[in-house]
Order: sequence, then C-alpha cells, then structure tokens
Amino acid sequence: GPPPMVKFACIPNLEKLGYAENIRFTF
Repeated sequence: GPPPMVKFACIPNLEKLGYAENIRFTF
C-alpha cells in the first residue's frame, strides 16, 4: 500500500505478526 498506510498499519503489526508475515499480508 501507500507509504502512510504502511507506517500506520504495517509498523505496529510488525511486532505483533512478525516481519515476514506482515510483508505478505500488507503487500
């Protein structure tokens, strides 16, 4: 998604779901 969305949605979830898992889910 767009950079702002990545910051708000992706970054907090990185710690919850894990980096690899979140990348697949977001992108």
